[in-house]
Amino acid sequence: MTHILHRQIHATLPVAIGGKGIELFDRDGRAYMDASGGAAVSCLGHSHPDVTAALHAQAD
Repeated sequence: MTHILHRQIHATLPVAIGGKGIELFDRDGRAYMDASGGAAVSCLGHSHPDVTAALHAQAD
């Protein structure tokens, strides 16, 4: 058993349906730490109220 989501052709991976802070949640309510990153990824977390408010202000 591993706690890492390996990329495999036949693997059944969980589907994220939401997030808060550094965690993503699947449809069964299990939490996963979002430790992914890359060149085009910002470290804002998920659903931070200040970021959400800024996005809404820009959209209005």
